[in-house]
Amino acid sequence: MQVITGTEKKVMAALTMYPELSGKELAELVGISQSSFLRSRKRLMEFGLIRHCRVPSFGKIGRGIIFSGFGVVKENTEKEAPGIKDIFFLASEKEKGFGIGTSRRYSDFYGLLADFRDTYSMSDVESFGFQAFPTEMTEFWRFMDAGPLMASELAPDIEARKNPNTAMKGEKYDFGRGEWEVYSAIIAHPEWEASVLADKLRVSRQKIYRLDARFREEGLYTEKIIPNFKALGYELIVFASWKMPAGNHSRIMNIISGSRMPWPILMLTTCLEGIMVAVFRNFRESRDITEKMAEMGKRMNFEEYRPNIMFMSLPDTRYPVNFDFSGMLGDVYID
Repeated sequence: MQVITGTEKKVMAALTMYPELSGKELAELVGISQSSFLRSRKRLMEFGLIRHCRVPSFGKIGRGIIFSGFGVVKENTEKEAPGIKDIFFLASEKEKGFGIGTSRRYSDFYGLLADFRDTYSMSDVESFGFQAFPTEMTEFWRFMDAGPLMASELAPDIEARKNPNTAMKGEKYDFGRGEWEVYSAIIAHPEWEASVLADKLRVSRQKIYRLDARFREEGLYTEKIIPNFKALGYELIVFASWKMPAGNHSRIMNIISGSRMPWPILMLTTCLEGIMVAVFRNFRESRDITEKMAEMGKRMNFEEYRPNIMFMSLPDTRYPVNFDFSGMLGDVYID
């Protein structure tokens, strides 16, 4: 576990809560000088504790379906899961794992399921489940938002923010000539400066600045800072999926949104179902939370809607795809 200073803890909390703010704005939020803030951010990056990510606004780039899947295969199965370009997050530990991705339409998603079944027969699989949500009917309560968790544990005085993911839905943007190539490179390589993007794509720096300003104005992507939970000492990652009781979506969401729930880093719901990814320091912490959730469901007479929950050891978990959106954007960027 990497040891960080008190100032670095506050900087990490501020960065994950407000990744779109400038260094000057974040330094004022933390209450330190801009030079001290930049120095702390550099150290966190060098330690590998945080990384920069840009999330495409799925609805605006024509991604009509958000999907997830989870499964457990039998111990004697040696087959490798098929590579799926539309998955942006994939976690696996021993014989189990889960993935989350997007597709343009339901028929594309169904083809991905067919590819999975071509690889694994029923004799290989102990359990398997999937969900497919229409993007425009999905509430993006959290989407790789570690700010509430980091603030809760590292800097409680960092003020929480409203949902930063409202741009995930919307009318499809009509990319002009040459715009998609620039947009794809900006998403795939958030670490590249404008000068590097211009050199790689063989366009002017001014074009990069101009188009990026347009993409931001149109809400075509969202800035994120992703912590390295393993290095920070977290021991458990949990994936949960559930069905929503009929007619109770608003009631449940009022409870969820009104509660102090720092541990989910991703939570998507529709009026019919939902998924969640959460991280915990240890199994006892996760057990206490899941028991409280079960008790709440019992009080509300929702026992028949118990979620499917998968617990995975973070130290033993691999991330073949870790919030990488390049697969869905096409091969328009240069290594």
